[in-house]
Amino acid sequence: MKTTVVAGVAALGIATAGIGWAWFTENATAEAAGGAGGNLLPLATGTSAQYVYDTGHNGLFPNKNADVKITVTNPAENGVTVVVGDVVPAATNPKSVTALTPASVNTESNRNTCAGWLAVNANPNFAPESGDLELAPGDSVALVLSDAVALDYQATNICQGMTFTTQWDVVSENR
Repeated sequence: MKTTVVAGVAALGIATAGIGWAWFTENATAEAAGGAGGNLLPLATGTSAQYVYDTGHNGLFPNKNADVKITVTNPAENGVTVVVGDVVPAATNPKSVTALTPASVNTESNRNTCAGWLAVNANPNFAPESGDLELAPGDSVALVLSDAVALDYQATNICQGMTFTTQWDVVSENR
């Protein structure tokens, strides 16, 4: 049984007051246990994902959390059925703040401060939006990562309009 790891990247926009906004990009890499993948191709994440706000909120506010929905695809060329086994933050650089708005607050010091207030759930619960976690070659599944990100209650207005990325490892087993 081989294990593959897929790194997904989600870029989110947040707001601490008023209107929230979000967008996502994703990429994927994979390798089998021991680094020997043979002909196994990486699982692919979709070209878009959704940011699911906490109930009653239109943005990620201090002391609130949010779900993240990603799409994972088993390439048709694999010829191998896989089962999604786990989703965890990437081992390296699981989160980063890439921009703040307005531009007058977009300094490295402020980005680092906001990154310190951003938390990535070390072990989010996840479930398929529909279907199951077994993916035949060419199949896809949308995974909802529950309470995947949170913003600390101490976050200030400098984080309003913050753009940040999170990276996730999706672990699967061959069938």
